[in-house]
Amino acid sequence: MSDSDTNRTINTVVRGIFIGGSLGAIASWFLDYPIERAVGFGMLCGVAATLTLKDRMESRNARKKDE
Repeated sequence: MSDSDTNRTINTVVRGIFIGGSLGAIASWFLDYPIERAVGFGMLCGVAATLTLKDRMESRNARKKDE
């Protein structure tokens, strides 16, 4: 894994943390859920979603190279 791949992965994870935390905060306003838990859970889900998406994109690009 090169430095650019590592930086791209870190940027992707940080973006997922911010987006997930923001969605968790918004959900806490509407669902009457404690904001600390909602933001934490949103951040966790954001990281999982971005890593899953990154893995799917990498495997799709690898298949296209093989063809």
